[in-house]
Amino acid sequence: MDYGRFYESISRIFRNNGRLHASLIYFNMYFTYTMYILYPCLLVLIFFTERRLFLRTLIVPAVFFYVLTEVRKKINRERPYEKWDLDVLLEKSTKGNSMPSRHVFSAVVIAMCVRQVSPALGALLLVLCVFSAAVRVLLGVHYPMDVIVGYLCGVGAGWVMYLL
Repeated sequence: MDYGRFYESISRIFRNNGRLHASLIYFNMYFTYTMYILYPCLLVLIFFTERRLFLRTLIVPAVFFYVLTEVRKKINRERPYEKWDLDVLLEKSTKGNSMPSRHVFSAVVIAMCVRQVSPALGALLLVLCVFSAAVRVLLGVHYPMDVIVGYLCGVGAGWVMYLL
């Protein structure tokens, strides 16, 4: 398959519309910030209100994050912009470590943590994580399989949390 042609077809509408392009960039940035602010706030909240959840909400994501990081290093898959001559929508200089997407994994595992105390908000965040994963592909920083595997790993880590 010619990924360059595929990427061109899925990104064309965003490349030809500055507002849509900017919307992708802003969503990617603000959703990331929101999730990374939400997690420590959640930890503080459950420390004081649901202490039995605290250690698993802290330790399980940390362990899985470390394992995922090590697996990424071993796989060391090139990013789309490294392998293909792409006019990507988000310029990045990161090399390798594309598979699985740690960005998507982190957002999903945080959403799974939130789901423990607010199932409705957790479910909403999981839906937004799907959108975030698609945005990562549209921006040209990940392949679809990178974000799918990252999402599934995040859900898996979340389920481990529920089993403890």
